[in-house]
Amino acid sequence: MMSKGERLKRLMTLIYCSSYLVQIKHLI
Repeated sequence: MMSKGERLKRLMTLIYCSSYLVQIKHLI
């Protein structure tokens, strides 16, 4: 069972990774 903090942290990591990938796409 995940706590609210763990869930939020996971969500933030996912958002960070997706935005990072978008930036790389624009560079290429």
